[in-house]
Amino acid sequence: MVVLSESVYDEIVNFILNYKGLAIECEADLESQFRNVPVNALRSILSKQGQNLTKTFYSRNHLKSKAILREYHGRVKDEKTIMEMAMEYKSPPMSICRMILNEMYSKTEVKEMLKDPNCIPDLLLSSNVFTCIFNDSQDGIIVDMVRYTVGEEYEVKLKKLARDAGLIFYDEGDLRRDGFDKTPDLLLAVQSMYKNTIINWIESKASFGDCESHTRYLNDQLQSYYNRFGAGIVVYWAGFHENIINKSKCNLIILDDFPSKDDFEKLTFQ
Repeated sequence: MVVLSESVYDEIVNFILNYKGLAIECEADLESQFRNVPVNALRSILSKQGQNLTKTFYSRNHLKSKAILREYHGRVKDEKTIMEMAMEYKSPPMSICRMILNEMYSKTEVKEMLKDPNCIPDLLLSSNVFTCIFNDSQDGIIVDMVRYTVGEEYEVKLKKLARDAGLIFYDEGDLRRDGFDKTPDLLLAVQSMYKNTIINWIESKASFGDCESHTRYLNDQLQSYYNRFGAGIVVYWAGFHENIINKSKCNLIILDDFPSKDDFEKLTFQ
């Protein structure tokens, strides 16, 4: 079971925040430093910290974008210039790329250029963006595709395991066709008992459940699922922080894997 104590979680976060180098390098060193923590948990925590770092970088530097563009033009020498700037600014490389491109081109153009840097007329800048895309494990078109694929993979896994457990359910597509707006991944058509709790729905999260993310999910999704459908299960496939259980104000069962088939008991009504 992947449930991290507050002390271990804080140690991992501090390691990430104090790391001197790029996230793609930090990822390998994290795995070496915390051998007892599953790789998917470490990568998920690193990803969340990378997202926070991106937001912090923009909030602190959005007024300096013209100066950053001038700095780039003043020091550009090869395809690794923006990478070097990213390490100095302690920023994800793609954040620097976006800031520079946004000063030079329209939003529509930048969107296409980030998908395909071949569209960038300046060949050296194009090479820099390519280099950043392949060396940024937290942002960029490759990362977006990986995150989407992983999310889809776990949804497929969730449905397969639910069917194997004998559960009868509606998925998000079924529910939206019936007019529901906020929908869990699975809504059970026939209630089941899980360890003395009647379960009505199951939600899949292809990430590590830290306190901040879980609070956001509660406010945006999980509380409304509980209010509408009753108790349910949330599966954080990469594990979760021990304190998030105490943050739930409703009757949620929080797990790091799909329950065993033997843990479910179908309810029959006479």
